[in-house]
Amino acid sequence: MNHDRARVSLDAYDEQPRQEYVKCVVVGDTAVGKSRLICSYVFGQPGLSLTTLYQRPHIPTVFAIDQYVIDLAVRKRASTVVNGAPVQLRIWDTFGDHEKDRRFSFQNAHVVVVCFSIGSWSSLRNVNAKWYPEIKKYCPRAPIILVGTQLDRRHSDPTLFNHASQVTTLTDVLNSSFKGLWCKSNNNEFVRSIAPEIGRQTSREINASSYLETSIVTKHGVDQVFESAIRAALVYRRQTRAMLFSSYLKCVEEPGIQKPYLPEKLPEPEIHAFSPYKFYEFKTLLKEQGLSDVTFLVGHEMIPAHSVPLIASSNIMKLLLSIPELCNLLGYKEVPSLSCGNIKTMEGYVNGFSDFNLPQGYHSVEVTPNQFGVHNVCVQVLNVDPISFGLVLEYLYTGSISNIPDPIQLLDVASYLQEELLLCYLSNLINKEDFLNASIKSQFQGVQQKNCESLLEQPFYADVIFLVDGIMIPVHKQVLVSQCPMMDAMFKEGVFKESMLEQVDFRDTNLESFRSVLEYLYTGECKEMSDLHGTLQLANFLCLRHLVMICEDRIAKYITQMRQEENNDVYEYVIGSYILGEYHNAPQLSAWCLHFMSTNYNDLCRHQKKEMKNSLDEETLKHLEEHRWPPVWYLKEQDYYEKTVQRMLTEQNEKRERKKRKRICSGCF
Repeated sequence: MNHDRARVSLDAYDEQPRQEYVKCVVVGDTAVGKSRLICSYVFGQPGLSLTTLYQRPHIPTVFAIDQYVIDLAVRKRASTVVNGAPVQLRIWDTFGDHEKDRRFSFQNAHVVVVCFSIGSWSSLRNVNAKWYPEIKKYCPRAPIILVGTQLDRRHSDPTLFNHASQVTTLTDVLNSSFKGLWCKSNNNEFVRSIAPEIGRQTSREINASSYLETSIVTKHGVDQVFESAIRAALVYRRQTRAMLFSSYLKCVEEPGIQKPYLPEKLPEPEIHAFSPYKFYEFKTLLKEQGLSDVTFLVGHEMIPAHSVPLIASSNIMKLLLSIPELCNLLGYKEVPSLSCGNIKTMEGYVNGFSDFNLPQGYHSVEVTPNQFGVHNVCVQVLNVDPISFGLVLEYLYTGSISNIPDPIQLLDVASYLQEELLLCYLSNLINKEDFLNASIKSQFQGVQQKNCESLLEQPFYADVIFLVDGIMIPVHKQVLVSQCPMMDAMFKEGVFKESMLEQVDFRDTNLESFRSVLEYLYTGECKEMSDLHGTLQLANFLCLRHLVMICEDRIAKYITQMRQEENNDVYEYVIGSYILGEYHNAPQLSAWCLHFMSTNYNDLCRHQKKEMKNSLDEETLKHLEEHRWPPVWYLKEQDYYEKTVQRMLTEQNEKRERKKRKRICSGCF
C-alpha cells in the first residue's frame, strides 16, 4: 500500500478546481543558500543564529519535491491566495553544480528564481555568465526573480563566515564516497559584500521582474521572494491567456519593490564593575608597627595594634577607644556618642585615674607619646593570655583565623571579651558548621563598612591632613595604606617626603573628586559623584582599578540618561568621555563611548562635527565611518526606496486619471 502511495503523481495534488498551479524553479551557484531559503519558506522555520548557521563548512543538499506528497503541512502551506487568486505553488530546488538534472527541472517552469550570495562576487558573475543563458535555453518565456541571499554578510562580523570559503560540490561528495572532501574557494571572493545597486543593475541586465534580498537569520524577504515569484508568473499568465479564462487574475499586482533591511544595532558593550573579593585589607597592617598607635599590654607582652581596624571591626574596641576622658587627652573635641547598653563593664583606670567603667577584660587605658612625639594609647588586658589575644586581633583585622590551637579556649576568651561575631565564628567551627561563617563574614564586613564610614573626614584618630583646593581634610593613614597601593607607597617611611609630613598638599585634582575617592577608600562605594571625569582620572592615578570600573559604569549611565532626556550636550560629553577613557586606562568606557558614537553617528555629526574631527584621531574617525548606524548603504537604499515608491504612486495616479478621462470622453458619444 505504501508502494502505491509512492507512485501517486504530484498532479493529483495539484489539479484543484479554480486554482492556479505555479512551478517555481530555484537555481544558483552551490553554497549560496538556495535550499535553506526554500526550507525556511516551505517549513515556516524560525530565524536561525549566525553562529550555528556558519559554524561548519557547507555540504550540498537539495529540497525534495516529493515533500509535497508525503507532508500534509507542506502541502497546506503551498496553497495560498494572492490578490484573490488561489494558487498552488510548487518549488523545485536544484544542485548548483549538477548539470544533468537541471534540464529536467526547467521543463514547464512558470517562474525562475536566480540566487546569488551577497558575499560572493563569483556567484553574481555567474548570474549573467551561466544562469541567464541556461534559463533562456530551456524556458525562455519564464519570468525571472533575482535574489541576493545571505544578506547578513553585508553588516555582520566577517569572522562569522570563515567556513563560507570551504565549499563542497556535489561531484566532490560523490567522488569521495561522502567522506567530506573539502574544496576551498578563493577567499578574496568573500571579502567585500555586494552593494544593492549592483544587484539591481544585474537585475536590469537579465530583465528580471524583481530584485530582492533575503536573510534566513532575520527572515527578511523570505516570504516576499516566493510571493513575488507567484505574482510574476500570474501576471505573465494573464498577459498570454484569454481574459475569459482568467478574469480573476486582473487584480493580481506586479511584484513590488522591497523595503530595505535595517540591521539591528550591535549590542551595547557591557561595563563590569566587579566587587572586590576582600575589600578591607587590614591584614597588611597586622605585623607592621610603622603606623601603630595602640599598644596592648597582655601579661608581660606588648602587642602593637592600630586604632582604625579595631574601631572598624569591633564595637567593644570602638567603645574602649572612644571614652570621653581618653578623647580629651588626645585632643578630640567631637567624639562619637556610644552607650554601653548590655555590655559588661569593670572598674578601670584612665591615665592613672580610677572610677571609670571599661569593657570587661580591659583594666586601664593610658596615653603616652612615642619616640616621634605622636600620642600612643596603651591598654592593659586582664585574664587573657598573649597567644589567645593575638588570635582575637587576627580576627578583628582579617575576619578569619588561619590556625587555632585550642578552639574551646579561644571561645571562652571571645565570650569574656564580648566579641559576638568571633563567638559565632568559633561556635560554627567547633560544631563543624563552618559553612555558616559566610554569613558571619558578611555581617563582619557590614560592621566594618558602617564604622569606617563614621570615621570619614573626622579628626577622630586621624594622623594626616590633606589640603585640597584650600580645604583641610583629616584622613587616617591606616585606611589609605590598606586600601590604596599608591598611598601605601606614599606613606612608607623614608620613601616619599609625604611619609614625614603632617599635612599633604594634594594638587592636580578638585575637592569633589578627592572626596569621592576618599568615600570609596573608607566605604568601598561612592553614593554620589559630582565630577565623574575627575574621579575617574584620580582613581586611575591612585591605581584603584575597581573605582575606575565604577566610574565607567556611572559615566555610561549618565550619557544614556542625557540621551533619553534629548540633551544635546551629550555629544560633546561622550567625545570627552571617550578621550578620557583612552588616556586614563578605562578601556570599558572607551569601547562603550565608541559604540555610542557609532550608533548615533548622524546626530553626532549634526551637533559636534567640527569638535569630532579636531579631537578624535584618524583611526577612530575611520572606525566610526565603517561602523556607523544606520549604515551608509541603508541610507542610500532608503532614499531609493522612498523615491521609487513616490514615483510609482505618481504613475498610478496618472493612470487612474487617464482612465477617468477616457470614461468621460466615451460618455460624450
